[in-house]
Amino acid sequence: MSKSRLKPLPAPRTPSTSLMQVIPIIRPLSRPRLLLRPAAFMKLTYLCQAAGTEVGGFGLSSEADPLVLEDILLVRQECTAVTVVFDDEAVADLIDHMADGGVPPSRCGRVWVHTHPGSSAHPSGTDERTFARCFSGADFSVMLILARGGEWYARLQLTGPVKTAVEIPVELDWAGLPMWLHTQGATLPAQIAQWAEDLKQLVSQPTARAFDGLMELHDASDADIGADIGPIRRGWWDEELHGLDDDDAALDLEVPDERDYVL
Repeated sequence: MSKSRLKPLPAPRTPSTSLMQVIPIIRPLSRPRLLLRPAAFMKLTYLCQAAGTEVGGFGLSSEADPLVLEDILLVRQECTAVTVVFDDEAVADLIDHMADGGVPPSRCGRVWVHTHPGSSAHPSGTDERTFARCFSGADFSVMLILARGGEWYARLQLTGPVKTAVEIPVELDWAGLPMWLHTQGATLPAQIAQWAEDLKQLVSQPTARAFDGLMELHDASDADIGADIGPIRRGWWDEELHGLDDDDAALDLEVPDERDYVL
C-alpha cells in the first residue's frame, strides 16, 4: 500500500510595505483635561477666597503641555462682585515682560482665568461674549472659572476650518504635591504674603460713577452676583496678540460629542 505524504502548509504571506503603509494605526480616544500644578492651584484658590470681588488673570502654561498650568498671572484690573475689567497697558506690559523672558503669548495669553464670588462657576452670557470676542483669533484658548463655593469650570476652544469647543475637567497635580511641599513649603508664608500684596496693588474697585458705567454694559439677565465678568477692552489684544480685524461678531461654538473628540 502506498503511503500518502502530507504537503506542508504554505508559509503565511507577509504584507508588502506599501500595504503596511496604508493600514491605519488605531489609537484610543483620550479626553483632554486642564491640570493645575500645586502653585497655580493654591494661588488661584487663595485669590478666590481672599478677594471680596471677582478676580481675573491668565494661566501660565507649561512649555511641554499647554493644558498644564504652572502659575496664575495677575494684571492691574478694576473688579466688582459682577465685573472684571483689565487695564490694557498692564496686559500689554505683561505680554512684553514674558516675551523678554522667552515666554511666548501662547503660554501666557491663552488661558483666561477668573473667579466668581458665588457658588456657581458656570459662565454667564457676558463671559461667553468676552471669550468669543477676545480669543476667537487664537489657535487654542481656555476659559477657566473658579467659584468661591468650590465649583470649577473649564472649556477648551480650538480654531481652524471648523471651530470647536468642549468642556474639560480640572485636576490638581496630586502626584507633584509632595515634592512641591518639600521644596516650596518653607516659602509658602512668603508666597501667601505676595499674593495678598498683589491683590492690594493690582485689584481695585471702581468709583461709584465708573461702576454705573460698567453696569450699563450688562444685560438684565447677567446681573446675578458672582456670575458675570465685564468685557475686556479691545486694542492691544486684537492687534498685538491675535492679529484680529475689527469684526466684533460673536463666535459660533460647535460642541462635539466628547466620544468623538481627540486632542
